Amino acid sequence: MKLIGLMMTAHDEDVAEDVLARSMAKPDELYVLDGSDTRAALPEWTRYWRDTDVPWSGPPRDGWRQWLYDRAVADHGTDHWFLVLHSDEVWTFDPRGLPFKYPEADGFAFRLPCWFPRSGTPWQIGVPALAQIHWSLGPGWPEFRMFRGGEGVRFDPSQHFDVRPTGLSSVVQTELTIEHYPYRSPASQRRRARHHDDTGFDPDNYRHVSDGSELFWTDERIASWMQKPCWGELRFDGSPAAP
Repeated sequence: MKLIGLMMTAHDEDVAEDVLARSMAKPDELYVLDGSDTRAALPEWTRYWRDTDVPWSGPPRDGWRQWLYDRAVADHGTDHWFLVLHSDEVWTFDPRGLPFKYPEADGFAFRLPCWFPRSGTPWQIGVPALAQIHWSLGPGWPEFRMFRGGEGVRFDPSQHFDVRPTGLSSVVQTELTIEHYPYRSPASQRRRARHHDDTGFDPDNYRHVSDGSELFWTDERIASWMQKPCWGELRFDGSPAAP
């Protein structure tokens, strides 16, 4: 039984290679649908398509992973575990043991703390993005990220803000964490904000970029987020390079 990654990516060229290197989730096969030009940052053995290759019209939706799932199933069959991967998320654990720990489960959700560059620390050109981000808010939103394939398992291509396919019956929520790095250099944030404005994929989380406010996280923004569910813990990774 294989571990197969289904990844959608857009404008993560600055971190995708580092994310895959750091992540403890190491899929046997990787299927990628790209909304920008991330190919050079991916392993040579990646099965790769652009989002213009899919048969559906309109802006990209989370359900377009069905395109990747169909191709993975055509290559390997359904009886495998599939990871819902993002090119700005670092898995802090190896998921291969979970099906043995939870033998009745056919899906898993995890916590995604949000990492961000804090105001007052200049961004360093030429230094890897993940090496410059030392603050996060947690414990993080619970997000679905892993499932077992099956004949009745599928994504609706129109589904959005929802990466769980239908056809699952026993999804386990764990407290294991996947580190999420959506906010990085000023240039990266502006590219992503334009992309989300153009496609409507996730514009609200980049509204502060579009409206021209502070790109790095101020004490005020941190305090505001800490009032929301799942974001009440401010964390610092202890790096000597951080303020």
